[in-house]
Amino acid sequence: MTKERFIYLLKDTRLNKVSFIGDHRFKITKDIAKFGVRNLKGGLSRRPEVAGAKMYGEQEVIKYIANERNTAIQRDMTLYALNLLDVPSAGNKKEMFVDIGCGNGVSSQIIESKGHMVIGVDISQSLLAHAKSNTLLNDFVQLDVSTGVNFRPEIFKYAISVSVLQWFIKEHYLLNLFRTLQFILDKNGKAVLQFYPRVVTDLDLTLSCAEKFFDGFLISDFPSVNRGVKLFLYLTKNSRGRP
Repeated sequence: MTKERFIYLLKDTRLNKVSFIGDHRFKITKDIAKFGVRNLKGGLSRRPEVAGAKMYGEQEVIKYIANERNTAIQRDMTLYALNLLDVPSAGNKKEMFVDIGCGNGVSSQIIESKGHMVIGVDISQSLLAHAKSNTLLNDFVQLDVSTGVNFRPEIFKYAISVSVLQWFIKEHYLLNLFRTLQFILDKNGKAVLQFYPRVVTDLDLTLSCAEKFFDGFLISDFPSVNRGVKLFLYLTKNSRGRP
């Protein structure tokens, strides 16, 4: 069976915002049902957000960190997100990233390995303790991203988030998050958020909230070998966004 790849443009986003729009692998669609969200199912084991606060306990954190399969997938998705952002190795120019829902710091470590600076934020003190133990350079802050991220305006060039956004698919949480991102990203800032919406209405709500503040697109692709489709929301600042 052919693995189909789709792109859905957010409201008023111009085609030239999508650097690989001519890539024949991707099909532009206005139908979000094409992204197959109805097939992304699972209980507590596959949907940790269903378990809620239980996932923040030390025992669950240890299980999560020990899961090599999850770590490998997260690495693949982080590298794919960085490719979407078109982030080169730093050289003489270090860019500032925020890693939203950084967990135990897998994505932050990859960004750091490319020579850039990262501040990781997460609600779980247990996960942050593990993240801090694995790096000497990155900074990590305990924050609930659904209530806003308290940083200075336009401090970050890039934002990245892997497997987190589905925890916050309620309108006021999403608006808080996208409003904050619009505030803390610089004028040329970009973000990529990989997530697992449970149903099409979750996806529709996420996109409708995002396009109040950003241009961009939703993309489906297969960054992990022999794994299912993954969804990435790519965002660039626009003139409509409200701080």
